[in-house]
Amino acid sequence: MNRLADRLDGIEGFRGASRSPIRTFEDGDETPSVGDGIFFETANLDSTTIRNFDDGKKGQQIWVVTRDAHTTFDFTDSNLFGNGGYDYASSFDDALFGIFDGSNWYCLLCKSWSPM
Repeated sequence: MNRLADRLDGIEGFRGASRSPIRTFEDGDETPSVGDGIFFETANLDSTTIRNFDDGKKGQQIWVVTRDAHTTFDFTDSNLFGNGGYDYASSFDDALFGIFDGSNWYCLLCKSWSPM
């Protein structure tokens, strides 16, 4: 059982989280679909810049974990807002949290941390 999802399940906006599998975006997709999902991960084999998320619904909240070192989030010329307006080249296990207002995604970034 996914403990994080179970805890989120009781929070408004995350209803059904415990039943939402982690979905993997297709390699190289710059506008991956997030329709009816909450948890996603990247698996890019080459440099990929995510510019938007397709199929979002107003009020939808998502988590995207980068499972590669090839994903950049475009915050300069896209429907993604966050990171002070600067693009973000993610590292393995970084995460993005986003909320959709019907037109744009408002995002927070969580940097991974690895002990030395």
